[in-house]
Amino acid sequence: TVQTASDHTLIASWTPNTNTAYKVEHYQEQVSGEYVVFETENLTGTSEATATAEYRTYEGFSWDTSHESTVKTGTILGDGSLVLKLYYSRNSYTVTLNKGTGISEVTGAGTFKFGTSVTVSATAETGYTFANWSGTYSSTEQSYTFTMPADDVTLTANANSKEYSITYETN
Repeated sequence: TVQTASDHTLIASWTPNTNTAYKVEHYQEQVSGEYVVFETENLTGTSEATATAEYRTYEGFSWDTSHESTVKTGTILGDGSLVLKLYYSRNSYTVTLNKGTGISEVTGAGTFKFGTSVTVSATAETGYTFANWSGTYSSTEQSYTFTMPADDVTLTANANSKEYSITYETN
């Protein structure tokens, strides 16, 4: 320790930490409507700086800019507690059904969210038997279930005419 008879001024300076941790959580809407964390980014930045989350592109989802729990920007805190949150809603797509020759009714058309289980069915006219579904998907099941893709679906129900045998008896 050195003692002097005059006053001294000490100046301290701090440099912000440039590798302070923070997170970005990406939430996806489930078929049930509930949102769950799909992906987490563990990032670093400068303490006391503003961080902005960048949205991602996910097939069948759109970034929901109006979700009430969104936290797109925030200040990176020295304790690493900043969590930014982005939400993605499921897109809806259309199922269009067509009746081929010999089909009297098709059911199951409509608008469905990506990933939803969709069942379509067809009824053949008298004199016809159901043959298959053709179009976006193909199936020989009269009542056919598929998972809604990230695109519109068009299906046509097809039928075959029944064949009858005629036997002539002569007397």
